[in-house]
Amino acid sequence: MKARLFVYTALILFLGLICFFAAFVYITYHNGLVNSLPALVILLIAAGLICFFLTRRVVNNVTARFDAVEEELRWMSHTARVLQENADALRDRAGKLDYILNNVGDGLFAVDEDKNVVLINAAALDIFRVTPDIAGKNLNYLTYNQTIAGALEDCLARGGNALTEVTLDGRIFSVAVKPLPDTRLAMGVLSDVTESRENAKRREEFFANASHELKTPLTAIKGFNELTALNNKDEALRKYIDGIARETARMLALITDMLRLSELENARPIERAPVSLAKIVEEARESVSALIAEKSITFEAEGGGAVTAGAEHVYELVKNLVENAVRYNGQGGKVSVRTEDIGGAVKLTVSDNGVGIRPEEQTRIFERFYRVEKSRSQRNGGTGLGLSIVKHICALYGWTLSLKSRPGAGTEITVTFLDIS
Repeated sequence: MKARLFVYTALILFLGLICFFAAFVYITYHNGLVNSLPALVILLIAAGLICFFLTRRVVNNVTARFDAVEEELRWMSHTARVLQENADALRDRAGKLDYILNNVGDGLFAVDEDKNVVLINAAALDIFRVTPDIAGKNLNYLTYNQTIAGALEDCLARGGNALTEVTLDGRIFSVAVKPLPDTRLAMGVLSDVTESRENAKRREEFFANASHELKTPLTAIKGFNELTALNNKDEALRKYIDGIARETARMLALITDMLRLSELENARPIERAPVSLAKIVEEARESVSALIAEKSITFEAEGGGAVTAGAEHVYELVKNLVENAVRYNGQGGKVSVRTEDIGGAVKLTVSDNGVGIRPEEQTRIFERFYRVEKSRSQRNGGTGLGLSIVKHICALYGWTLSLKSRPGAGTEITVTFLDIS
């Protein structure tokens, strides 16, 4: 465009100059001014050059504005195309998000710092029995449940996560509350756990009833076997009587642990009182003193402190940790129990230099009846429920439980007693 404009303008000026020169020559010739013709030619050339440069400058000034406008229009066209593509992508993403939110089984909703509902999916609408126009209204229009409201308020104020359970219209829901990143919003997720809780309750009832029913005949067998041992005169029968006594004792220990688990899962009211950890550790050591002597275990205990809890729960926890460390230790091994005050909490650490646990099994040792080495566990007389009891006691009080272990180098289990009474 610039080149064409320049050519057209220069051509017009050049034609004008030629016409002017032709007219001037004609007049000069007829008036006898031929001698001044060379000077006039030089003047004409000079005028032509001046016109050329003036024309180029004018054209440059004019076309520069057109170029700027053209570039601006090109940029605007590109920007509009990008915005359109982004808008299409956002619409597509929003459509997919709406589809996911409204087809997920869990109820999802979000509130802002003023506790106004800004987002809610179809499942949550059904759970709370509200209509879609709830969006934009205060949380009180959604639910009056103080547990949910308190968790959301705490999340908005402190930014922490919360996990609780509520009952709505006869259904049990697990409620997870968490802050949404880079926003001032808190999200609630409601999962219906009614069926799983009912199944767990039925399992617990069966667990407790079966344990009680088994304990009575086993106690009778143990008594009969003891009477047989007192009246036995045949040495050939001695090993069978001892075998019955050993297996009966193991079964009774297993049933006792099963009943303890059932009691912990039923979460009865707890009578809390200050409990001396040093005293509990000593009682736990005494309970396995025979096994310590049999294996020539070096047992060390240091530290003290107290924890507010049910004394029987603290004893069960420490005894199972100590017993586990001794049973799965080698001949002449070492077991260490250390307690320390870490400021607002007390930490108990039980460590040994026994067989250790492989990394892939460390997440499973707190499961019921899980054994790292099946044959070794049976020889050591464990029930497979000790660490599961420890885990349930920690869950009951909100204490933290951690484990460090390396095969062949031993295991260290730490319980942090948090005072949340």
